[in-house]
Amino acid sequence: MKRVFLCAGLFLAPAAAQAQLVLPAPYVEIAGGESFLPIVHVDRFVVANLGRSARNASLYYGDALTGSAEIGYAGILVPNLRFGIAYDYLEGKFEHGTLTESFFGFPLTVHFTRSEAEQYGVELDRQAQTLSGNLYYGVTLFQFLRPYVGFGVGPVFVRHEATSFSEIGTAGVQAAVTDTLYLGVRYRYNSVTDHSVMALLGWYVE
Repeated sequence: MKRVFLCAGLFLAPAAAQAQLVLPAPYVEIAGGESFLPIVHVDRFVVANLGRSARNASLYYGDALTGSAEIGYAGILVPNLRFGIAYDYLEGKFEHGTLTESFFGFPLTVHFTRSEAEQYGVELDRQAQTLSGNLYYGVTLFQFLRPYVGFGVGPVFVRHEATSFSEIGTAGVQAAVTDTLYLGVRYRYNSVTDHSVMALLGWYVE
């Protein structure tokens, strides 16, 4: 987390060289940072090669590195609006979990670690890819800063799971470096997979 904010601070610092954004225009963004994965609850957990299952499981993951790319158009209809199509990727590393089953009417909980799961050939790392359409609204402050919020939806492809649709919430700030180049930091919430903090680089295509 500290690494993300340090990178963001370095990105925003050069913005003191005030620049005027050119709108409307298409834009491209690339971003990278850290994702924070929630506990994953599985209603029926099956270990196929053992022929065993548990009533439910809770899987815990560590923080993960994440990356994103986006293309879109800024200044649609009004200067404060932009629309973008984003691709987000993350791979969370499984750390430990719990299995719960009923034994003669009494709940039985078993804790297991990553190494114990690997001994039985169970791979629980979580790889997810999200493709979303997002609408953002931003305002310009001090001629070069542009805080913004956004909302989007799109399909999420999680390895070993059925495809689902996610709601996306974004809040961030851009800082103009030149007429066409900007840097920034953003927070993004994905209702299916994670929430993340990323530093970003973007530019307008003339």
